[in-house]
Amino acid sequence: MEISVNELEERIEVSFSGEIGMLAMKDLKERLMVLPEKNKNIEINLEHSSYLDSTGIGLFITLNRQQAERGKTLKLIN
Repeated sequence: MEISVNELEERIEVSFSGEIGMLAMKDLKERLMVLPEKNKNIEINLEHSSYLDSTGIGLFITLNRQQAERGKTLKLIN
């Protein structure tokens, strides 16, 4: 799995390629859980992801809660 993070003025764009699952979770958590601290909206593009399991969905739910606490949004696209 590859992760690309692009910080723009108004939001942070995150793109994935490959599988988002338990095997990639440690790296994924390290890269994503620091993003709410930047206090920007987050947009996650799943267009090039071939697989997403329940651990990935759980991580997105946690990230969404953190964003909501800051009054920011998390969008999953494609």
